[in-house]
Amino acid sequence: MFTESNILLLGNESQTVGPENAPMEVHLILLGAGTVLLEGIRLAEVSEGVYFLNAAPLNLSGADGSPCRAILIAAER
Repeated sequence: MFTESNILLLGNESQTVGPENAPMEVHLILLGAGTVLLEGIRLAEVSEGVYFLNAAPLNLSGADGSPCRAILIAAER
């Protein structure tokens, strides 16, 4: 099962994981497994490689999600 893979971060280009008509169940399963969701991230033009990702969310009180400014930094090899 996906949640047993110990994945820390799941990024996807769409605005939600799971089916659009009922994404909450998938969110709860992944978040319950300790997986952070980064939805709406566009990486199509990023070359293959090793990167450091900084995607700190805005601190919005009372919200269950937040926009972020994602910054991708190429790792030195």
